[in-house]
Amino acid sequence: MEPERAKELLRALHACRDGGCQEECDAACEMLESDPELQAWFEEEMGGMSKMDRAVSQKLIDCCGPEEGKARCIAARVTHLWKFFGALAAAAALFAVGFFVFQQPGGSTGGTGGGALADWVPWEITPTGSGIEALITDMVAVVEGLGARSLHRRSGEFSELQTWLAANDAPSGALKPCVVCKEGVGCAVIRWGDQKVSMICFRDPGCGGAGKVHAFVVDRSLFSDEEIAALERAKVQQRSRLETGGWADEEKVYLLVGDEPEVALGTLL
Repeated sequence: MEPERAKELLRALHACRDGGCQEECDAACEMLESDPELQAWFEEEMGGMSKMDRAVSQKLIDCCGPEEGKARCIAARVTHLWKFFGALAAAAALFAVGFFVFQQPGGSTGGTGGGALADWVPWEITPTGSGIEALITDMVAVVEGLGARSLHRRSGEFSELQTWLAANDAPSGALKPCVVCKEGVGCAVIRWGDQKVSMICFRDPGCGGAGKVHAFVVDRSLFSDEEIAALERAKVQQRSRLETGGWADEEKVYLLVGDEPEVALGTLL
């Protein structure tokens, strides 16, 4: 395939999917993964990567090596582009339905409708103390009380949950590749005293039990270097029969908590 033809197809993936040239689109995507010049063009054409994209991409490169990490980043960008066009089409259809209903006799813009995004509020948690130990104790308590709460956003796509949290000014950070590749469940924003904490729930069958794990993200500036070092040395800890463990980077602290006693976190730490 000629590079110019590949560029035409990559510019119009949504049209290709419905226009009978699916095979050529697939070929263009494969070419994108192996052609450095085309990769450079694609990055420029798509307007560059967001801060969160860059952080996740760097984690992939650090974990998998430059070549494999770069390939995974590009594959993820292509996948997200497909999803973007699909979401755009769904949004257009939803708007058309809503407009039709509004135009009917008795139609109205009133009522609650619209899902949870319109009326969610952070979960208010009063800290039991300060420092890492209080964070672990309080987030384990959050997990134990999840049955009485509703997640603020639900999605099977981990990246969509991270994007929603970032858009709502909640800590998102750059979780490990072995975490972000899992199946998402949902997320929530917690107000822990005067600090925001993000929670992302995901599934990892390899952890045992129902395989549900909760990842909490909070600003590192709240904790001392000694506390963080102790957290990372401890690896897995038991709190209220639930496994916990965490790590930190330059900006955030990440804490994992299993959903039930049967969930083991060793492979994620």
